[in-house]
Amino acid sequence: MVWSDWYLSQPASSLSLELAPALRCGVHSVVPREDSLNGVLRGTIPLQNSPLGPCIIRGSSPSLWFSVADLLGFTISWAVFPSSPEFRSVMSALYPKTAFVNRLPADHGSPAMIFADEDSLPPFPTGYWTTVSCPHLVAHCQDMSYEGSTPPPGWVVKSLTLPHSLVGGATDGRFTVSLLVRSADFSGQESLPTLQQRPWSTISHSLNCREDTPSVAACPSSQSGPTQQVVELSDGSVGCWGLLPVPLLPSQLVTMESHMSRSGWGRRRLTPAEISDLWNTPISVQDAFQQAGHSSSLTRFTRLPPAKVLAAGADVLCSVCIRGGFTYWDASSRPPKRLRHDSPSPQPGAGPSEAPTQAPSVLPSVAPAPRPILDEDDGGGQFFVNLDEVDATVRKQDGQKADDAKVPTYIWENHFRDTIPAQWDSQYMSSFPNWNGVCPQIYPLHPAWRSRLESYRVLGLFWWKRNVRRSYWRWIKQKLPPSLVKRTTTNNYVRWTGKAYQWTKNGKDSYTRDLQEMFEHPRAVKNWEPARECIIKASACSWWEWHQGSRPIFWRWPAHRMKWARDGQDHFVTKKLPTYTQAQKPPKSEEDRNKVWKKLSKVRERLYINVGLVLSLMHWFYVLKGETDIRMVYNGTASGINDCLFAPHFGLPIILYVVRSLMAGYFQADMDIGEMFPNFMLGERLRPYSGVDVAHIKTTERDLPHHDPPLTKMPEWEEGRTRRWERWERNWMGLRDSPYRSIQMALIAKEMAYGDHLDENNPFQWDQVKLNLPGQFGYDPTLPWVYKCRKDGHLASDLFLYVDDGRPTGYSAHQCWMAARRFCSMCSFLGVQDASRKRTSPTKTPGPWAGSVVHTDGSLVALVSQKKWDKMKAMIEELAELMEARPDKRVPHKRLEQIRGFAIYVSRTYDWMPPYLKGLHLTIDSWRSGRKKDGWKAKRPKSRFVIWEWEGEQWIDVQPEEYAEATADEAGAPEWVTPVPRLYRDVKALQELFSTDSPAVSVLRPQDSLTTAAYLMGDASGMGFGSALWEERAPIEWEAGNYGVHMQEESSNYRENNNLTTRLELLEKEGKISGKEIFVITDNMAYEGCFYKGHSTSEKLTDLILRLRLLQRRTGSIIHVVHVAGTRMKAAGIDGLSRGDLLEGMMRASSHPLSFLPLAQSAEDRVPNKIKSWVDSWWQHKDGSPLKLLAPADWFRLKDIPEPRLWIPPPTAMPTVLEMFNDDHLTRPQLPHVFVVPRLMTHLWRKQLCKDADVVFTVPCFPSFWPAEMHEPLVILIVFPLTFVDRYEGPWLVKGGTEATRTENRLQQGFKLWKESRADSRKLYELEGYLQSMWKGPEEWSRSVLLELLDAAGELPPVRECLVRGMLCRPPPRSLSRSGSTRGRRRDRSRGRQRKSL
Repeated sequence: MVWSDWYLSQPASSLSLELAPALRCGVHSVVPREDSLNGVLRGTIPLQNSPLGPCIIRGSSPSLWFSVADLLGFTISWAVFPSSPEFRSVMSALYPKTAFVNRLPADHGSPAMIFADEDSLPPFPTGYWTTVSCPHLVAHCQDMSYEGSTPPPGWVVKSLTLPHSLVGGATDGRFTVSLLVRSADFSGQESLPTLQQRPWSTISHSLNCREDTPSVAACPSSQSGPTQQVVELSDGSVGCWGLLPVPLLPSQLVTMESHMSRSGWGRRRLTPAEISDLWNTPISVQDAFQQAGHSSSLTRFTRLPPAKVLAAGADVLCSVCIRGGFTYWDASSRPPKRLRHDSPSPQPGAGPSEAPTQAPSVLPSVAPAPRPILDEDDGGGQFFVNLDEVDATVRKQDGQKADDAKVPTYIWENHFRDTIPAQWDSQYMSSFPNWNGVCPQIYPLHPAWRSRLESYRVLGLFWWKRNVRRSYWRWIKQKLPPSLVKRTTTNNYVRWTGKAYQWTKNGKDSYTRDLQEMFEHPRAVKNWEPARECIIKASACSWWEWHQGSRPIFWRWPAHRMKWARDGQDHFVTKKLPTYTQAQKPPKSEEDRNKVWKKLSKVRERLYINVGLVLSLMHWFYVLKGETDIRMVYNGTASGINDCLFAPHFGLPIILYVVRSLMAGYFQADMDIGEMFPNFMLGERLRPYSGVDVAHIKTTERDLPHHDPPLTKMPEWEEGRTRRWERWERNWMGLRDSPYRSIQMALIAKEMAYGDHLDENNPFQWDQVKLNLPGQFGYDPTLPWVYKCRKDGHLASDLFLYVDDGRPTGYSAHQCWMAARRFCSMCSFLGVQDASRKRTSPTKTPGPWAGSVVHTDGSLVALVSQKKWDKMKAMIEELAELMEARPDKRVPHKRLEQIRGFAIYVSRTYDWMPPYLKGLHLTIDSWRSGRKKDGWKAKRPKSRFVIWEWEGEQWIDVQPEEYAEATADEAGAPEWVTPVPRLYRDVKALQELFSTDSPAVSVLRPQDSLTTAAYLMGDASGMGFGSALWEERAPIEWEAGNYGVHMQEESSNYRENNNLTTRLELLEKEGKISGKEIFVITDNMAYEGCFYKGHSTSEKLTDLILRLRLLQRRTGSIIHVVHVAGTRMKAAGIDGLSRGDLLEGMMRASSHPLSFLPLAQSAEDRVPNKIKSWVDSWWQHKDGSPLKLLAPADWFRLKDIPEPRLWIPPPTAMPTVLEMFNDDHLTRPQLPHVFVVPRLMTHLWRKQLCKDADVVFTVPCFPSFWPAEMHEPLVILIVFPLTFVDRYEGPWLVKGGTEATRTENRLQQGFKLWKESRADSRKLYELEGYLQSMWKGPEEWSRSVLLELLDAAGELPPVRECLVRGMLCRPPPRSLSRSGSTRGRRRDRSRGRQRKSL
């Protein structure tokens, strides 16, 4: 029965909208919804009502008044239940602040309300009614009431009788709730309002399908769909599609659907848990009774009215009949009181200035407009301004990527203009005939100033070159013996004659002898040749370029990285290096040869490729760079050298990191590191194996005219280089570990550029780190989640490196330019090239970086460049044409893969795009086995694999018929594939989405300063659903209902996901989410995974996400889907709300919704002093360094912290933590890291962090350091150090080794058994190596396991080197055998072999 049919069938009296004018629990109404059974109940609840004072609950039998008192906002001070010891023991655990007594003491105070049942109160009239004055709410048994009774003198009795089904129940009972109030406090309202019919449920909504149900022969003939009445069957049972008759509880037989019966139907009595659910017993109460072993006691609640009747009756009676009633919160009249949660606790180790407080508004300063391109006429010396290119000057153009592009010197001149007095410049500019005095940026700098600038550059370059030479002499003299240094500085080698210096007697010989002694000294012999090359290359450079290339000026690098800068980092070799000597094929055409010759001649001239011993070659090829240039790539895979190297994983920045330092109106610029890979030295061991066959590209007579500038004779650097083979001495593109090594050195330079963050002259200065996290009181969605704040309140300038592309940011154009200038100056100081030709001026609309374009003019948005947008549009149209080009509709597989690759690249900017790529994925993989016609995977029974292990070796035992399927190699991909039906729909949708001429924009952060974040938490329980929407200072808007019959066949995943998606679509129609940041909270992991992945193996779930992404784009909102534990849903009251109950969690008057969502709290904040104590218990530091607990301010100054790192951040701060960890782990791989993070917001960090973690395991919610009320488990990640070891060939990481995998499995299984042992202690005997009384609990057991892991990891040579250096500690020796051994003292002979395979 759909909503419209049910609505029309109801009598008019049951649909009355005459409600109490000021209900304590908000306003309710029923609205239609297509997927619901009988409408949706909607309401609003104030976030914070005034507390109503203490109350007393009396009872002759168990009652549900406790939850109702909580709901109304009372504090339960006393509970009087003389005859219910089991009930008192369970409820006292749920309400620890309530005193449970047999008899009320004389000094019980003055309660504001007494909740009771009729039998627990003295009869009328007695002396009791003369001694009390507070109102009484009384629950009556079924068919009982005060009707006909005379109230005590001075008292008024008002009763309200409610059918259970009227208020959403599933029984046919009618119950009465009465209010006794003093006549003086009576409001005088004689008539009570008629309540509106709420969505009712049936017996089937509370049935447990896992219960054993005896079958019946056939389907009941009278089964006709859900109905609001009792369905009596001929066999004496009642149908589950109707209501439950109360008089026959609990013996009533119920006929229900049964999956275990052939007929599909069964008949049985209801269990106590099912009866309590039908009686609307709160989930927390049900769980408490079941855990205490008193499940049968749940049926004792049925003596008194169900919870829904008690709540509705109490709310109406108190609101209407008590003078003054309950005051409903009105946001326009007064703000809600701040809760104790409003003052967020400081982060661990944070000082007063580092505590997460409400972030102040940051106002961007107005910056001058960007400068235009200035073209100079060589003839007349006049300057002409191309106004059409004013905006293009500040963006990196494709032509700037070419190596021969011109340096845009006007950018520096325009920034120089900002430093001179305005009147000096305006006097010159007024000579222009069209000078308007408004925009000086479009006019050239005065010729005199340009001439002076050039003179300053010449002088500055001279001083810089001289300082390079002098700094080396100062450094090397500090390394030499003082006696030798003193002799060379005090000897009088020359004398002054009055006209000139002359050698003294034997002065020249002494100088030569002393200098030779310096050259040959052991401390300096390895430095002379590298230093000589550094000085020569520095001497040959100009102000703008390094004409002869560069070499790191190693003596200026940090002391512990000088060897890396001088000789290159060591390579992690895994096996014997190859000897590949196959000759290089010549270029195919003369034009190609000329391009290749220019590239290779440049690196050969700069000695990047030099003569030397060659044992192996690699081949080269080239790819297009920019529009006319090429990029040389060297194939290290074909030669086999890449197979012999291990390259550690490292993370690259994403656009989300840059947004951390940006707000609307902020500036960005572009800078580039020139020759990113050849800047840095190749390791000495790999140079002989990095040979290049230069026979076809040696300089000949025909090449001289093509040289820049043209040559008339053979260049000097070509003389003497007669060998056919030469070798690389720098990092070369195509080598597996070149990106890791080059980015590692670039990040060290970046850290040096950051300098002292307290220096006010430092453009990267910052004063404090502020946390502005979702879930935190005072969260401002217009500000970054984590940001560095300057003393003036602006966000600090920052710099982000994506390989060689730099992106400086700043709150003004000047600050952004100074940040770029400081980093580029530091690069020059260290001997790293700054590609000045690729520099751009600060702007609010920069070009692409890391695949995306971020604009800050007016709002903070992301988009792709116009060129990539047009390319994507062309590919979509090409895809549409390909599907119609052939009669058989087949399309080329290879071309589809190319289109998909670029589409995935574009989808990094547009998060609404991945769902539309699913058809492309399905088509490309449709040829694989196990696929249906529509491309989706066919469901197959899972194979049973048995993994056996013996002495460190493993093998797999499978069933014979499954073996072929598990090990068979699929055939290669075909040339043509048939499009799946979904691809046609996706292409049509993509054509519509990419129909605009200009790129679409993706909102990165709301910009309305008045906006607040919205939180939507929803759940579906069985056939019921519910959700609650709230903002920090607005009432909760909740809704609850029951799904219709047509939804019964859908999966539980679909019902839960449909609930939230449909609610968001309804909110869109109401205009409540436009431009907002919305956090969608669910306990369905499939919803979160599908949202961020963009698709699911279920077609219906994928379509739901498609609807959600379309909504996000239409509304311009920012949606985050967050998975939480199911127990948190129960605690928050959303699980109960999905059943129609309003008695728990945030529905209660005393609870703020944000208190149930600890996104902004770290594990240490939630369980103070326990997490770190547990970690310290197994990370002992008797002989090594202790773990340093990092505060938020420490995240941005890791270069100053030498200790191993302990990260315990809030989940919402993890993107910034991951960014900082990536840089820290890359620049300091010798340091270990331990992460402890609750399993929340995992889409932001878990996948990336697990790539670097050696050991990952979770701690469930039951140990003392992480109790059950935490709900989500803890994720523990351990990153062991990595250090080069000479003459060692791996493995280099603990990750993936036998001991690491074994430890992860032991911890996962062990924690599970410890948790199960609380109910059955015999489970502990299944624990590997368990000896009774060896461990008192999981804390000691996990400590022992982790100590064994550290012991085994310490034997891995890369980790052992760090042990020697004191970075890790060795666990203390233990007399007990390992827990995995079978006997107490027997030697484990497999231990050594396992460690060798670590």
